[in-house]
Amino acid sequence: MERKLLKQIQSLTTMLVIILFLTGYSLTVFSESPIKLMTALTYEGKVKVYLRDAAINQVVSYQIGNEITEEILGYLVADDAYDIRTLIMVDNSFSIPKNYRSLVKDEVKAIIDAHGPNEKFRLATFDENIVYLSDQYSNDYTSLKNVVDSIENKDQETYLTDVLYSVIDELNGEKYQGYTRIIIFSDGVDNKPIGVTREELNKKIEESQYPIYTIGIKTGKNDSELENMFAISRLASCEYFMLEESETGIITETTAKDADMTVYEITIPEEAKIGGKQNSKLTFTDGTEIIFAVDTPFRSKTEPEPVPDPEPEPKPEPQPQESEPVEIVEEEKSNSILTLGLIAFVVIAIIIVAAIIIIIFRKKRRPEVISESDNLQPEQQYDRTEIMSNESKHVRDGTVLMTPEGTDDEVKKYRFTLTDAADSSRSFRCELINEIKVGRQADNDIVLSDDTAVHGHHAKVIVEDGTFYITDLKDVKNHSSVNGVALKPGIRQLIVTNSKITIGRHTYVVSIS
Repeated sequence: MERKLLKQIQSLTTMLVIILFLTGYSLTVFSESPIKLMTALTYEGKVKVYLRDAAINQVVSYQIGNEITEEILGYLVADDAYDIRTLIMVDNSFSIPKNYRSLVKDEVKAIIDAHGPNEKFRLATFDENIVYLSDQYSNDYTSLKNVVDSIENKDQETYLTDVLYSVIDELNGEKYQGYTRIIIFSDGVDNKPIGVTREELNKKIEESQYPIYTIGIKTGKNDSELENMFAISRLASCEYFMLEESETGIITETTAKDADMTVYEITIPEEAKIGGKQNSKLTFTDGTEIIFAVDTPFRSKTEPEPVPDPEPEPKPEPQPQESEPVEIVEEEKSNSILTLGLIAFVVIAIIIVAAIIIIIFRKKRRPEVISESDNLQPEQQYDRTEIMSNESKHVRDGTVLMTPEGTDDEVKKYRFTLTDAADSSRSFRCELINEIKVGRQADNDIVLSDDTAVHGHHAKVIVEDGTFYITDLKDVKNHSSVNGVALKPGIRQLIVTNSKITIGRHTYVVSIS
């Protein structure tokens, strides 16, 4: 039986490969693209996108809202007018084991040595607050490494959540128009019980879009703290590492890739300048699409051109009156009659229009008479209803799956997964054929029963011609969002793999395969 099933699978796989080859079908949209979006920022009416592993002339179009432009300037980050800025934050508390303290310093100095041609660093330690070890970002790499050697560990508490929240606020206030990233060395321990919540920090990270690398240090009893810290990097779509002597080369190699990024600069079309966050999309020559949210400015108001004052008309010279006073009286009488006639005509026209409106309104309120021919029995009304027979039901693990008419080979099936960006253990997966529903009640395809901010029937995900959309249902009050852009009930929003969807109190990363 198993051999027969294996042969069937092999034959189906062979047929699928042949069909894909003959039709030239591309799986680019659903495969993991090597291109990685690091960050995107807006300034002076432009969008600046930083990508890793992308060629300069690889983007063919950019869409923001409904506006599409092909006027895209691509260049290497080394040619950027603004330097790369790297902020390295070191946890120097006594909770860091002694055998790791020198390893931390060596790894920080290795990252400095692997600097890009236009990269500047700023070093800091943190306890209850951020403690900067230099006044500004510097490219004096020798002095920077001397500062690293001078770092001493202290008996202190560390408030990682509060400190990182305030650091992001400070960076936002600088409005820097270049690439800024954060690298954190810590054991993940957060000693402050009351302060900025993790949900507030997560929201700040999503809105700011700074790349945040985290390097964890094991103490033997901090696994949950490290997992929470690594969730920060996952939310920022960045890498995270465990500090070990065997892994130090991988850390430096990964962080050094930012020095080889490609930058795409696009001027936002005037029609797309409506203010607030908007989803935008980069399309590449191989068909790959990257969707991300950007803050758009408001369209600048154009001053109306001054209208020149009209030249005064020359006053006519007085003419001698040839008509007699009796004729003037007759003319005034005729003008009065004409005015009264015009008023009477307007009043009659208003009465006629009002009568027509009343008649139409009464007709609309009159109940329609349904003929016997229109009163069809339920089993006769098949125009818009798809009949699902018992033969089309499939049972899997005790669950009856209702699939469209046809064999399994003819139906396109996808595996749709939502993974909590802050807690990878919360992952929800189901099969997607036409649409699935998401909500708190048990009759949904994806059940988020542990989140009271989620409605019973909250949203649905649909697929049309290989393109995926999500929309909130009409009665939803706690609106979902895609990449920070709030959804409107009944309005579809495009999603792809790695899109970030916020439903209720949690943000999820999408995976479609």
